[in-house]
Amino acid sequence: MADTIGVLNQGNVAQWAHPIELYRRPKNMFVATFIGSPRMNLIKGVVASQDVTSSFTATEGWTVPLAGRDLAATDTQPVWLGIRPEDIRLVDANSAADLSGKVTIVERLGAETYVNVVKGTETLLVRVRGDIALRSGDTVQLVLDRASFHLFDQADRVFPA
Repeated sequence: MADTIGVLNQGNVAQWAHPIELYRRPKNMFVATFIGSPRMNLIKGVVASQDVTSSFTATEGWTVPLAGRDLAATDTQPVWLGIRPEDIRLVDANSAADLSGKVTIVERLGAETYVNVVKGTETLLVRVRGDIALRSGDTVQLVLDRASFHLFDQADRVFPA
């Protein structure tokens, strides 16, 4: 058995790496959404830096800080933020949350539950351990794991390049 995998996209090598490297550090959006099930969420927005603080603002208007990221961008840069479904947590209404949204689909699979949450025109897929009591139409609060963010620029490269 091989210990590295080549991911091809239209006959070209998109990335060549160990499987877990492909999962944890995809070099472009194709690899990010091809490796892993369910696929990675991609959210369009911009990155802006002021002084030493960088943040991502989604097209839908919500903003999250990019703690620990040394970004040289001083103006707004269009990017895609990638986050895996297991790196989004549901929290109760009294907890600090990054955003809220409406549940559209709940898929109970026993050991885990997939929840589709809509914020404006964006749909985020959230993977939750176990069986949870949610229904379509419920409003939920979400926390995004900033350490698990993947940023891609408009040329489909890891941002910053």
